[in-house]
Amino acid sequence: MGEELLASTALHLTIGILTHNIGQVVDSLVTLGLSVKHCKEKCDALIEKATAVAGAINHIEDQQKRDPQRFSAEVYVVSLEKFLTVVKDCHSLVKRYTKKNFVLRWLLALKFEGDFDSLDARMDKAMKLFDFDMQVEQNCLAYDRQDDLQIVKAQMAEAVAVIKALSKDELNPEESRLLMVDVGDSIYEGFMLAGLLEDSVDVILVASERGKKEAAIMKRLSDCDNILRFYGTFFLEGTKEYLVMERPGKEIRTLYDWTLEGHRDEWRLKCMMAQEIAMGLAYAHVAGVVHKNLRSANVFLTDESHPKLFAFFKGRVKSEPSEKKWTEAEQLKYAAPEMLTRLRPPYNYSCDIFSLGVIIWELIPGELPFSQVSSTTHLLKARVQQKLRLQFPENEANIPFLSQFMQISRDCMEDLPQNRPSINDIVDRLSMLAPEEMVVKPDLSFAV
Repeated sequence: MGEELLASTALHLTIGILTHNIGQVVDSLVTLGLSVKHCKEKCDALIEKATAVAGAINHIEDQQKRDPQRFSAEVYVVSLEKFLTVVKDCHSLVKRYTKKNFVLRWLLALKFEGDFDSLDARMDKAMKLFDFDMQVEQNCLAYDRQDDLQIVKAQMAEAVAVIKALSKDELNPEESRLLMVDVGDSIYEGFMLAGLLEDSVDVILVASERGKKEAAIMKRLSDCDNILRFYGTFFLEGTKEYLVMERPGKEIRTLYDWTLEGHRDEWRLKCMMAQEIAMGLAYAHVAGVVHKNLRSANVFLTDESHPKLFAFFKGRVKSEPSEKKWTEAEQLKYAAPEMLTRLRPPYNYSCDIFSLGVIIWELIPGELPFSQVSSTTHLLKARVQQKLRLQFPENEANIPFLSQFMQISRDCMEDLPQNRPSINDIVDRLSMLAPEEMVVKPDLSFAV
């Protein structure tokens, strides 16, 4: 009897915490909506629906007390967790549209409302979990799509012009050189220093193998939220010139570090990371840049766990010839099959896509790729001669989210480059995933 009472108390405490968390996220979403700069009608419609659902949830507890048979506490906790996942994704999407620079989304596709349609469908599904009747206006269909499409086309043309101008721009070292940087101690693997710009911006100073070339590449990519921002170069007396870049967070950590920490069930976060890494790569490809060194150790994380692509020192613009020499042993785990042979072709976008597929694989089980192979020589032999491939464990639950997430990774890791999806397709497919489907039982960790 005592155990049943304890379990019941834990459930009701969890319900209270979840309801409170939902309220906080929705309140923040409403505030965020005031600063939306793009697709305001869509954002407002999504915010209105989230607010309406959250308001109705506040009245359910009274019904639960009157009719406990109809409203099972265990089922209700699962429903709340699923809705919290959806509303957090709403918050992330709306926040993305508050940015002044939104070149990437314009360049990816004219049908920009796809993200909203996906979340709108997920919101409708979440509403049905609570077994209550609601009438929510569909404002997303109330405005003239034709006029809006013309506006987006004009914006896209402007954005394309900006990118084309960037892709032709060559770096002038004198223009990019910074004069006032306070330099601190080494903070990451010996090649990175802490720093402070003259306007009190936290930065890192990075020793680059190919300073001028990497600076030219980073200058093209600095407008993307999912690529580490480049400020300029700084000559440290007595040593050499450093690239000055934004500090991703108070703690310098990478996706590789995060994987080692063992985040196995944080599916919303994993989905967000995959999508934002893909968006960063999409921006690079639009700007004509191939990364050539894409792996989890080259993805920094902010304090809020948003990814920032880094280490473009091996990268190149597409118009340049590609080196065929293989130099990076660790990159072997992420390399496309065609790059493992002696007659390897020039590195291109599809090779980056394969590496992205390995990173997505890494996110799903929360493990490092090919960790069972002890040496670089053995791994190269296993991948080339034995056709060793990354595999997922059998999905006994057959959950749509997980099977779709896995399939995106598999498609990226196709052996033949021509069979791999485009980066646009990957971003679109990731945006359609519903991580709330992974919530299948009450999480009482809220009550601990």
